[in-house]
Amino acid sequence: MKIGLTQRVLTFPNTGIVHDALEHNWYKFLKGHELIPIPNREDLDYETIAEDIDLLIITGGRNEDIRIITEVNLATEMVTNGKPVLGICHGAFLLTSILGGEVEGERIKERHFISDHNVFYQGRPYMVNSFHDIWIRTPPIGSVVLATDPEGDVESWIKDNICAIVWHPERMEETFIPPEILEVTGLKI
Repeated sequence: MKIGLTQRVLTFPNTGIVHDALEHNWYKFLKGHELIPIPNREDLDYETIAEDIDLLIITGGRNEDIRIITEVNLATEMVTNGKPVLGICHGAFLLTSILGGEVEGERIKERHFISDHNVFYQGRPYMVNSFHDIWIRTPPIGSVVLATDPEGDVESWIKDNICAIVWHPERMEETFIPPEILEVTGLKI
């Protein structure tokens, strides 16, 4: 499977030098798949990229204007082509916002930044990691909530072939991804 992976934007202080970066854990997590790092550029041929890849994963990281432009344009082309999009952490929050859900940043979630906690999928707990202190207040209209945290806040949802996971499965020894997401994306891990 050809998987497009969006990248973080790293700017080195006092130099003006900017790099795109992809976390190394993705290579191990998605071994056996062909990985296509997506550069952060406004002038990309989004249509051709969307035709060429089978799945787009919007990875974790910070919001950067050029990154958001790249991710929104490419995700739009993927959806137009009927292809799946999976948002991880930053990607989950971005997709939630784009599709009319609400992300909350005013009440910072204690014990969620660089920690492990349970999520509940079909009433069963699964230990996941957390690298965020914001949360999904309201999932997108028409989506199905797949997993929640102990406070009942959304940690994963699915809407047609657009999916979101707030934790980082690529950083886990024993990862958990809801089966509905694996089925819709065709992802083999």
